Amino acid sequence: MKAVIDLPQKSSAPRADRRLTLVELANGTRRAAISQPPLLSSRAAPWSSLFLEHHPAGRRQDVANVTSLEHVLIAQIEGPSILEWRDNGHYRSICFLPGQVIFVPALLPFSCRTLHSGEIVAVALDPQFVRLATHDLARGPNSVDLIPRIPMDDPFVHSLIMSLHREVQDGCPAGATYGESLATALAAHLVARHSECGALPAPSNGGLSRAQLRQAIDFLQARLADDITIGQLAAHCSLSTFHFARLFKRATGLSPHQYLIRCRVERARELLLASSKPTAEVALEVGFCDQSHLTTHFRKVFGITPREFRRQHSPGRLLPETA
Repeated sequence: MKAVIDLPQKSSAPRADRRLTLVELANGTRRAAISQPPLLSSRAAPWSSLFLEHHPAGRRQDVANVTSLEHVLIAQIEGPSILEWRDNGHYRSICFLPGQVIFVPALLPFSCRTLHSGEIVAVALDPQFVRLATHDLARGPNSVDLIPRIPMDDPFVHSLIMSLHREVQDGCPAGATYGESLATALAAHLVARHSECGALPAPSNGGLSRAQLRQAIDFLQARLADDITIGQLAAHCSLSTFHFARLFKRATGLSPHQYLIRCRVERARELLLASSKPTAEVALEVGFCDQSHLTTHFRKVFGITPREFRRQHSPGRLLPETA
């Protein structure tokens, strides 16, 4: 008898007990994919489309006749890992090296024996997010069949996972938009390079229409202090996440996240000139998590810190701030 697997309910709120899990096909029981606790987790990250865990080198671990409800990617960062993966009823030995990635699509039954595990970063990617973000890449209405890679050499996927890892390490200062941007790029790459959907459709010649671009920019400007997601922007323009991100960059030369940061920095410049609010207050008002975050991006855009900017344009103003 096939096990009954209850699909979890989606929630945007962080779960303190969340772990990367597997489902035992014999009885439908959920279990942690890796028994030892992670060194780092994205439990508190403002993302609903993916989940990340960073695990240290570990000892032997066996899983048999299991599956995952999400697409799982594992990046080897220190190693190697030595494991045995079951294919067609037989185990084959694998040496999983730093820089490589293992990709296990959702609902793929598998068995694996880990003889020794090096240091890894594991990412679980929501299948529904992948479908919605990349539906215009598939040839037809059916779901895209993603191909397991045990392991694969894909520097782009590895770099995306490590970018997500750094963002979690830093406390996710860039917000939901940045995480969703990386998740969208990851989904699009998996569909384009590691699926059976066929060749990508030819890109259109232009970007967003003027009306769509105006809609998107107005939406951003009205919500600078909010944690805006690419999915919200895409839905506002009646486009898929991937299609919107591609056309937006073609129209503006910037990704939605880069454009949002630019708008926030420019709004901060206006407030620094027009008010005497402390820089920390300005940072929060335009959507940055703190003064340091604003200072970093302000320097990238204008070449000086907010304090130096105020000193140059308001030389008579007393500036007790440090940035």
